[in-house]
Amino acid sequence: VARGAPRTWPPSMGSAAGAQSVPQAPLSIEQLAAVKQRWPAGTLCVVAGLRSAAGQPLNGHLAEVRGLDETSGRVCLRLSPRHEAARWKKVTPEHLRPSIVPLAGDDADCSFCLERGDEVLVSPCLCRGSTGQFHLRCLLDAYEAKNQGVIEYPACPTCKHHYEGSLALMLMELKREALEGTLQPGHQVMIVGLTATQFNGLSVELVEYDAGTLRWKVKLGDGDVKSMRAENLIQEDEVLKHNRVNLMRTLGIAYSSANEPRNAVNLLERGVRIEEQLFGDKEPELAVTLSNLGIIYNQLKEGAKAVKVLERALGLREGTVGADSAELLPILSSLGMAKLEAGDAQSSLQILDRALDIGERSYGKEHAELVPTRLPAAGSSSTREPPSS
Repeated sequence: VARGAPRTWPPSMGSAAGAQSVPQAPLSIEQLAAVKQRWPAGTLCVVAGLRSAAGQPLNGHLAEVRGLDETSGRVCLRLSPRHEAARWKKVTPEHLRPSIVPLAGDDADCSFCLERGDEVLVSPCLCRGSTGQFHLRCLLDAYEAKNQGVIEYPACPTCKHHYEGSLALMLMELKREALEGTLQPGHQVMIVGLTATQFNGLSVELVEYDAGTLRWKVKLGDGDVKSMRAENLIQEDEVLKHNRVNLMRTLGIAYSSANEPRNAVNLLERGVRIEEQLFGDKEPELAVTLSNLGIIYNQLKEGAKAVKVLERALGLREGTVGADSAELLPILSSLGMAKLEAGDAQSSLQILDRALDIGERSYGKEHAELVPTRLPAAGSSSTREPPSS
């Protein structure tokens, strides 16, 4: 929380995040009973379909139902196991969908704290037996302990399985809050990642956070005051710069895994602009963000956009690992699919042939790594790939 600030930061969205601000008629007793039956306390759900500025970033997030506000008819959600009641969000039932994160059995104990307790237990990885059941709070504690000072996609510390996207978003929520919480009134920060590029690179002073618009008011050098989103403001600190880029990249991957590709695209497009501004357009790590963005464009059937960013990613990666490295296979496979989606079948086959040749020399002809290079050539442009980390 920003000390001395007239408004809180990071924001507690409350009911504003729950849906649109259009007043709704109170639910009847029967309707309230139906909502309680559908979403009892302790149930896990995923937020979906919110359109407000406050609500859109919540789409795809895993949440734990904590109760029902009978006055508004909204479901009270806890987005992070560490959020107290004042931080819970109130969301209308139509903006919730069931979670696909597996629950542990009724007789299971948490593999971390070795207790059952009263909180929900999940089984989110490939571990079996007594090693794969966790309280959400214990899972968060383990993620935080393992990743102090760094931002990585959440994965099981034992089997290394990457968690499902909605769970990853929940676990990374405190990372986002901590990073954005470094912004304080009076700080000098730099503007980054705007499409209106005339402001990028300017040093400005933070004035106050406006919880109504979810933006910071900032003072330019000439005294003019503008309104900016937190993700477009960064302190002049190399660690914070790299953490901001890594967070946007990792959240983008998580949103994609949670079937929220538009949120993923928005984050990764902004991430590309910020990386280019902070580190230059030849930065090798930019290839990771570009390749993930290209994969998601492919999923959205936006072949021309995918081709553009994947060709850039390929060029950057070749400059680092060479033209015959097996590390190029994910990009080549995605680029072949993008070319096919864009209607250039001949180029698609050429790229996939190149990938196949590299893969066979690196792994042998029957290796599983080569499967994605063969699928588009067989006429399928709809194969989905997990974004690379």
